[in-house]
Amino acid sequence: IFDLMDSSRYSEADPKDLECFSKIFKVREHPGTLVVSEELAEKYGGLAGERRQRVLSVTNVVITQQTLFNEERTKKPQTFFDTGVGLDDPTSGGGAACDFCQWETLTAEDEWGRVETANV
Repeated sequence: IFDLMDSSRYSEADPKDLECFSKIFKVREHPGTLVVSEELAEKYGGLAGERRQRVLSVTNVVITQQTLFNEERTKKPQTFFDTGVGLDDPTSGGGAACDFCQWETLTAEDEWGRVETANV
């Protein structure tokens, strides 16, 4: 989605196509800040503290569904690997390789905080 928004294909698209697209979808860019903990920065060799992020919001106005795309979060190395017979379980062995097992320190936090709910 970021490549599409940055490309000339979007700005040079047929006006009728863009009009149709914009009747269904609203695409907005929201700048923000991502807070990276010392532990997360140390594990992945990045910079701790605040980092600028680019978030694209795509809303289908017909069915009122919204999706957020965060370019900065796509750069974090993944801890789930394909083993050929399925995904490797990073929680095995006590979860030492699982960032989500230690989510408070090993996942970045948006500037507006975290959305937390009780387990259902």
